[in-house]
Amino acid sequence: MERIKDLSKITLQMHTVLLKMTEKKFSGLVLPDEGEESGKMKFKHGVVIAKGSNVTGIDIGDIVLEFPGGRIYDWKGDKYVMVRADAITIAVKPDNIELTE
Repeated sequence: MERIKDLSKITLQMHTVLLKMTEKKFSGLVLPDEGEESGKMKFKHGVVIAKGSNVTGIDIGDIVLEFPGGRIYDWKGDKYVMVRADAITIAVKPDNIELTE
């Protein structure tokens, strides 16, 4: 992945999207999760930066809040996740969310 110059210009499978992830920031002592939540990724949200040709209802720049799984990639110090668009359960337009750091 490091050889790719611009991830927004990649060609994806027809039903997939690529999300640039924002990780949750923790302060203080972090204890390992137990139970159902332990297998989930610890991200605040993802921004759609590329999508396959058959993806409808989700646009470049949309904010994805919830989706199961996906393949995680590291690219130039950031985390990206590739996921099937039909697996996304909550997504909003950028003007419909308050993002705080």
